[in-house]
Amino acid sequence: MAKVVSGEGSPADVVSVVKTEGLAYLKAAIEASLLTVLSDKKAGAEAKKAVFDILGAIVGDFGAVAVPHVWECLIAGLRAISDKKDEVAASARAFVNEVTPLCGGEMLSKLVPILLTAMAGKEKWQTKELALNLMMEKAAAHPKKMSL
Repeated sequence: MAKVVSGEGSPADVVSVVKTEGLAYLKAAIEASLLTVLSDKKAGAEAKKAVFDILGAIVGDFGAVAVPHVWECLIAGLRAISDKKDEVAASARAFVNEVTPLCGGEMLSKLVPILLTAMAGKEKWQTKELALNLMMEKAAAHPKKMSL
């Protein structure tokens, strides 16, 4: 995982390791290194882009099974939409767009608080706009679940 974040290897390499080691490995890797990179203000654009590429590849490969393992990174993805580096913002948007369609039914109870956090006063307008659009999309798709 660290090799991909530092520019060596590819997200596909991480996906194959997760397939071998299991999703428990993913949870440990997120806690040990990926969240650290995303929360480090000094981390470079390449490292942040690599993290979102890894997360997007894992969700793309594993589908809804991986979503509970990447919850912690979703707010970072929403915040990174407004990153000044276009490659980071695009990679974060791709990750968010990979995760949110898989969040229906029971997963809405976890998604809604994340979206509400992303709409808080201190967030940038791009983050707020995306969170609001996702909230409206989910409300249209799951009106009964969203009304509870």
